[in-house]
Amino acid sequence: MKIITNKKAYVQLNDLSYLMRAMEDESIPASIVNKVFGQVFICTDSNRYEFETFDSPEEIEFFKNLDYSVDYMELKDLSDEEIIEYGNSIVNKQNEIADKFNSMSDEEKEKNRNLVKEHELLQFKMLSVRDILWMRNGKLKVKLPSEVAPLKGIKKILNKFKKR
Repeated sequence: MKIITNKKAYVQLNDLSYLMRAMEDESIPASIVNKVFGQVFICTDSNRYEFETFDSPEEIEFFKNLDYSVDYMELKDLSDEEIIEYGNSIVNKQNEIADKFNSMSDEEKEKNRNLVKEHELLQFKMLSVRDILWMRNGKLKVKLPSEVAPLKGIKKILNKFKKR
């Protein structure tokens, strides 16, 4: 998951771990490579939901355009049903890719291996959508950057506790 604001891009370590795979044949700004991969980069179950901060305009633009990464800001105020609908659209894209790939000859499949990668990245994106639903329903705790408002569902729950 990523969080894009006007002045910063916050990107979960989980998403950064997929960065090299997602951008195999494309360029990544040097400042991102240096910041993330210049030293030892370790993403484990214990830190995968932590955020790395990027603040140069080039970095923000890069992450803004990174399609496999779900933007929290775009989904945070949607209802559960709307988020599920968004997730279903991702699954539909995956199914279209799978159908297309499976209908190809072995020779065509070899030439279109990029479809396998695209399918896998959509699966990663779908898992991030799931994480947002889990966050909203209290099944996953993710510490958001301090300047980012919590999900709508969590805010309602917090307000109920404050009224008592």
